[in-house]
Amino acid sequence: MIKHKKVFQNITAVFLPLLLVSLFVVVTSCKNDEDEVEIEQKITHKWYYKVEASEGATITNISHENHISGEAKNTSINGIIGTTWTSGEFSETSIAIPRKHKWLIPMHIKAKAIGTNISSTLKVQIYVDGVLIKEVKDIGLIPNAEARYEFNTNLTKRKGIQIGGRLLKKIKLNNASIIKK
Repeated sequence: MIKHKKVFQNITAVFLPLLLVSLFVVVTSCKNDEDEVEIEQKITHKWYYKVEASEGATITNISHENHISGEAKNTSINGIIGTTWTSGEFSETSIAIPRKHKWLIPMHIKAKAIGTNISSTLKVQIYVDGVLIKEVKDIGLIPNAEARYEFNTNLTKRKGIQIGGRLLKKIKLNNASIIKK
């Protein structure tokens, strides 16, 4: 009887820790949401250019370059009357798989003006998604201003739960998971 008890203790001493480790590995390796999928992102960015000359100065020439759908498009504008000019809005949409795509949008604008004195100013601006992100200013009788910006987006991983082809987002509120459509 004592021999059987000793064998049982040896078996318990060897297999119980092994069983607990196996159970721990299985529990920690299982995901909470097995139907989470990596989602393609469709992102659109919009931008425009703005040129401003000081009072009395005249904008004479503007040129800008946009890369839309991977193609460079150059535009030159002459014969501008006035001290301000704003381009139309440009946009680019990218559909990308996160962590596998880096999205670059190069932007370039330059302008010239004729000033009334050496303190005349010319400024060029680039706005992306309604926010001023680049501004360059020049001063003089014939001010020239040029701005370049490369919008660089590293897409991040988004997770969601896909049910019947519809994507639902999982959010946490007070440590409780809820699903938002």
